[in-house]
Amino acid sequence: MRDAKIALFAAALLFASLRSSAADKMPASAPMKPVVETLFGKKITDNYRYMEALDPATIAWMKSQGAYTRSLLDGIKPLAQLKIDVAKFSASFGMI
Repeated sequence: MRDAKIALFAAALLFASLRSSAADKMPASAPMKPVVETLFGKKITDNYRYMEALDPATIAWMKSQGAYTRSLLDGIKPLAQLKIDVAKFSASFGMI
């Protein structure tokens, strides 16, 4: 039970640190470009279908999202120890 509380506390710290440091560095949202298609007589709108084409703008947006995510993950100072603690905790009841 003590290990579960420690893991829960560590996860709470992790999410709190992500939320506080991320607010000012967030990249732009993906632009919405509606594509309307008729399927079985019903019109379906997909605002992000254009991304399937993987044009240079979409690739640039994906890279900015990846860089943002990497900056968040790299900013977590106790991440290495947290990974060890979670692995030990998970292994304690048979999860790998």
